[in-house]
Amino acid sequence: MTSGQGGRRCTGAVVVGGIRAKGGRAVRGAYPEAMAHHLSEADVRKVAKLARLELTDAQVHADRSRLARVLEYVEHLSALDLTNVEPMTTPLVMHGPMGDDVPGTIIPHQALMDMAPAKDEPFIKVPKVLGDGGGA
Repeated sequence: MTSGQGGRRCTGAVVVGGIRAKGGRAVRGAYPEAMAHHLSEADVRKVAKLARLELTDAQVHADRSRLARVLEYVEHLSALDLTNVEPMTTPLVMHGPMGDDVPGTIIPHQALMDMAPAKDEPFIKVPKVLGDGGGA
């Protein structure tokens, strides 16, 4: 995407943020709602549950089209030719090497058990996050 007079100009077909090129000019909100009918309200509720979000019926309806636009954009990204693009672990520039991975001070077992809010000796109990536990 390059900047031009009178607004943003696009070099590709799709631009980040729900902007699609039309005649070389970026047009906001140009995504069709075609994909929204492929997502059921149950799909939106499932994604919300996985994200640990509680949505009202009105929010589910509104987020259905938003989620459809996100999925459509991901579909466009999937179609990009990334043959000559180097994989990245982070978009940030990393300066200097990270420290060596060496073990530090070990907390004595009893001290760790004393700090644990829930335990089943010799283990520490943690909330279930997979399956039906914890809203996920």
